[in-house]
Formats: sequence, structure tokens, C-alpha cells
Amino acid sequence: MGALGGCSKEASDSFEKGREAGRENETAKENKSGDVVIGGGKETVEENKTEEKEVSGKDETVEKNAGENVVTSEDKIRSLVEKELEGKNNLKKEYKRKVEISEQGGGYTVAVDFNASDNLSSKMRKTGMEGKMSEIYISLFTSDENIASVEISAYFPLVDKYGNESEGLVYQSELTKEEAGKVNWQTDGPTPRLRVLPAIWETEFIHPAFL
Repeated sequence: MGALGGCSKEASDSFEKGREAGRENETAKENKSGDVVIGGGKETVEENKTEEKEVSGKDETVEKNAGENVVTSEDKIRSLVEKELEGKNNLKKEYKRKVEISEQGGGYTVAVDFNASDNLSSKMRKTGMEGKMSEIYISLFTSDENIASVEISAYFPLVDKYGNESEGLVYQSELTKEEAGKVNWQTDGPTPRLRVLPAIWETEFIHPAFL
């Protein structure tokens, strides 16, 4: 279909060029015969059409650029999460694995996967994961966006019984708008991050090694 369309357009262009050449020849003949030829009118019309096209093109470009510069709520939410997951952990892996955002009932459901950092003990690793989760929860639920719920999953290298290492889910939590609305976000210090939030979010999964 593309080749056929291309051939048809070439034929159309050739026809238009032939017609224009014919008109120019007729105009030249009329000039030689001394007849009055209103040739400027056609040129003026064509110039006006060109100007209209240029103006129209500018308007379309402005509208297109305006559309591209629109920042949606999803963009803002994603930006908030990515800011908390900038850079790499101490295992030289990107913190951010995945960020998914969906709108439900007028609010936004956010799912975040990240790579957790290593530490000296399982307890310290767990504390580090909870700290990272809390930072994301705080950033989202203190924003102006209508966040319905947030689910955060932490991944960490695991070794199976055969000695094979792979990254697996080790900690998953969820915090809803209802629970988040009860938190005193104005509390200073690390209290919300280390004590309040881990106590009120729902722990959906935790690897036995972190219990």
C-alpha cells in the first residue's frame, strides 16, 4: 500500500507541474501579444496562501509545544518517587527497579520496586529497607497529589540451595490513604520514618531471614 500511495503522489505532482508549466507558457504568449495579463494577482494569492500556511504551521507548533510541556499528576508522582530512588545502592545497583502508577476512583495507586542496600546484619538491612520505604511514603503522602495507596517492594540478592545467586523479593509493604491520614507528618526528627510508619503500614511479605 505504501508503494502504491507513493506512485500516486508522484503522478499527481507531475500533473501539477505540467499544468503550471502550461499556464506559464500561456501567460508568456499573452504578454508577447500585447494583451493585458493580470499575472500579479496569481502571485499575490500564492504569497497569501504561503503566509497562511506559515502562520498555521506556527500555531500548530505552539499548540504542540504547549501539549508537550503539560505536567500531569502521574508525572509529578513518578518524579517524587524517582527523587527518593536516585543513584545506586552500596551493591552498585540502581535503586529504582520499577514504578507503576494507575488511577482508581479519583485517586492514584502507586507500586514501587527498589534494590535494597547491604549492611552488617539482617536486622540492619531490614532497618535500611524500612527507612527507604518510609522516605517514599513520606514524599508521596505529604504531596498535593491524591494518593489512594502505595505498595513498596524491596529486592535483595538471595542464594538458593544450589549456590545460585539472584535478586528476589525480601520485603513488601503497603500504606493506604486512610492510615496515612492519621499520621502527624509535622513530627520532627526520624520518628515517622523509623517508628510510626513501619508500625502502621501493612507488611504483605517479609523473607524469613529478616524476621
